[in-house]
Amino acid sequence: MSVLQIRLEDELKDQVSELFERLGMDIPTAVRIFFRRSIVENGLPFDVKTTPSASSTNDPTGLLAALRALRKEWSI
Repeated sequence: MSVLQIRLEDELKDQVSELFERLGMDIPTAVRIFFRRSIVENGLPFDVKTTPSASSTNDPTGLLAALRALRKEWSI
């Protein structure tokens, strides 16, 4: 076994710890899941983009992104 040590902000650690606790796991378990999924995906298990997502522009429902996709699909 290896030990992995990372640095992150206290607030981020607290938030993610609470989230994972609600999911029934701790941070090390979540990290192991992330690593295993990365191997299965042969990369990051999520999209990495350089453009802001709809959620980062105060659109929590994704409505703006859906409308943009529809507009592109219909060439409006």
